[in-house]
Amino acid sequence: RSIAERAKTLRVSMLDAPVTGNPKVASEGKLGIMVGGPRETFDACLPIFEKLGVKVIYVGGNGMGTTLKLVNNLIMGVAIEAVAEALVLATKAGIDPRKVIEITSVGGARTGAMETRGPRMIKREFSPHFSANNMHKDLSMALKLAEECGVSLPATSISREILRAAKSQGKGELDSCVVLTVLEAMANTVVKLKD
Repeated sequence: RSIAERAKTLRVSMLDAPVTGNPKVASEGKLGIMVGGPRETFDACLPIFEKLGVKVIYVGGNGMGTTLKLVNNLIMGVAIEAVAEALVLATKAGIDPRKVIEITSVGGARTGAMETRGPRMIKREFSPHFSANNMHKDLSMALKLAEECGVSLPATSISREILRAAKSQGKGELDSCVVLTVLEAMANTVVKLKD
């Protein structure tokens, strides 16, 4: 919003248009794009956005695209935390974690976090797609926005604290699904495949 205000004084129209999707999705032109700014500027740029993404959502004035991106990342951050908790609990209870992924591929517990991060957690693949540092930053920003709006976000607060623990252990540059290791230490177990 601040950048948009400065641009406006120079008679420049600006859009904020964060995206959702990984590099492969981007290369295929299948991003989700959340756009904030003047409607007439959005309408003029829509053909470009449609080349880049399959879902283009106009949210409102400047800053609203970025705000929706924060909300989107809040969901992902909490979902990754929930996936890690489920895999740790299943392992501790004697269930092969692959069974959790299998059963959650159908029904109400199905999530993108389980589909994308669950297998990576089991295989201990923590190379960054979206780092713990970045997720911590976004959840912190979401909590700041919630404070401004008078909204309580208890699950987000807990997810951020687990991310903070991962960062304090020197794992901030790893993928945010590295929260699994924090929860494993708390449960004195390691998520692994059953024979």
